[in-house]
Amino acid sequence: MNNYLLAIENYEKFRFVNGSILTNKFSDLDFHIGYSYFEKSNPNKILNGAEQRHQIEDLKNALKYFRNYTNEYNLSDSSNYRTALLRIADAYFLLKDDSLAIENYANSTLIGGKNHSYALNQMATSQGLIQDYKGKINTLNKLTIQYPNSKYQVSSLLNLAQAYKDESRNKESINTFLKFIKENPNNNSISKVNVELGSLYLMEKKPNEAENFLTESIR
Repeated sequence: MNNYLLAIENYEKFRFVNGSILTNKFSDLDFHIGYSYFEKSNPNKILNGAEQRHQIEDLKNALKYFRNYTNEYNLSDSSNYRTALLRIADAYFLLKDDSLAIENYANSTLIGGKNHSYALNQMATSQGLIQDYKGKINTLNKLTIQYPNSKYQVSSLLNLAQAYKDESRNKESINTFLKFIKENPNNNSISKVNVELGSLYLMEKKPNEAENFLTESIR
């Protein structure tokens, strides 16, 4: 934490050094300060009490500097610009402001030539939290189709199948669960998927298919 505070202090000092505005580093100052605050917040930890209050404060400071950077320097071809959009979205996600998280994850995906699997996965999670199930389905479809080899493919297929089921789109749910089995025959979730398929086929009044999958689930 002290290292991040020192980094922030040094960046702020550099801002007021004579001639700093003429250097290439000046335009990225707010980005680096924002990132220091973001990392200082311990974004991967669930904190309580005073630590949680400090975390929230750090995330809000990160948002301030990241937004300064993205508003002042619209360098959409810059990797820092895209990273800033992702960290803005992450900060809103951690602050439980899912609508703004979704907006910024979506903005980050507009930058071409990049792998957007992380943003789409997070975006779908936020859409689920605000009960935008149609939006979640669209996002998960995009994720599974555009990035079939991403590390999110297994979870995104399961989430997509469940989202279809929650929306009573049983046939699409069945097809997605079957796709999951075909692509991941040795996955630990296969037994649960077979149970889901059994229940879906029962709802579709197909008892023979239901029995086959329910029997498979207990082998």
